[in-house]
Order: sequence, then C-alpha cells, then structure tokens
Amino acid sequence: MNELGGERIDIVPWSPDPERFAKLSLAPARVARVFSDPETKTIQAIVDEDQLSLAIGRNGQNVRLASELTGWKIDLYSSREWLERGGEGPLFAPLPPEEEAATKVSLRELKGLPVELVDLLERAGKKTLQDILDLEREDVDKIAAMTPELADKLMTFLNEMMEEGGEDEPGPAVEPPAGGDTSAQPA
Repeated sequence: MNELGGERIDIVPWSPDPERFAKLSLAPARVARVFSDPETKTIQAIVDEDQLSLAIGRNGQNVRLASELTGWKIDLYSSREWLERGGEGPLFAPLPPEEEAATKVSLRELKGLPVELVDLLERAGKKTLQDILDLEREDVDKIAAMTPELADKLMTFLNEMMEEGGEDEPGPAVEPPAGGDTSAQPA
C-alpha cells in the first residue's frame, strides 16, 4: 500500500469456476447464490439486502471491477428483488454438512497455531476456525494481549489457509480470463 500511495487493494484468489470466481471477486460482500450463463458470459449474483450496497460499491465500482476481473457480465440482485422476479429456492441455505463441520473445528485441533496464541484467541471468545477465518490484521491487533509476533503467526496461518482454499490447481492469485479479454463489461 505504501508503494501505491496509500491506495487500498484487494487480492482475489483465482478460480477456474466462473461462479466461484465471481463470488470471490465480489468480496467482502457475502454472496448468497450465483447463477451463470456460459453462452452470454453473464452471472447473476444474489446478495442479502444489507450486502447490496457493499457489492455494488461507490458508483458501481465494486461490481464493475469484479466484472472486469472475471471477464463476465455480473448482474446483482438483492434477495427480495430476486424473489420478486420469480427466483426460486432458498437463497441462504445452510452450509453443506462437511463445510459446516470444517468451519466449526476447535482452534486446539488445528495444526500450526501455537498454544499461547490459541489461549489468547479463546480468551477473546474465538474458539473455532469459523471465529477467526474473516479476521483482518486490524481486528487481530485489537485483541487484548496480542503481540505483533503472535499476530504475524495468526495472519500467516490464515493466509496459508486461504491459499489452500480447496483449489486443486496451483496458480497465481489472479489470472486473466480465458481469451485474454480484459475489457470492462457493463454491470
């Protein structure tokens, strides 16, 4: 950020699956459902009401950048708007059992976290993997008795987990869309 004059940047893990890549590129907004149409290279993303402005961004910047990054046109809908248009199915379905179980793992069961860090996190009310997955460095630094060394260890651990993120194919953090078309698509 210093080299960019304080400009904030987002790093988006690449995925070969356009629906997953669209979800990742719309972060930090939580996307409930994504539907894609490969013929028109269009993605319909449904977000909860309180996530819509975050997904759109100021003057549509977030969704426009996500569209450019993925190479697909992204149409955003609030959950209410989606249902009014005739969308079907539960939008906010619970996680599949195996994913839910994976995020509810006790911090004590995780390899790679020092015992003193786990103790510190538990005193702060963070007892499972789910409790720490979305922590940013600023959040970690605010935890009582957190040292810079322990904060570094936690952030390294979380970054390594995100890199592994279930992707079987190693690759760069961001890869251009197939065909090399990086032009912006209207959202």
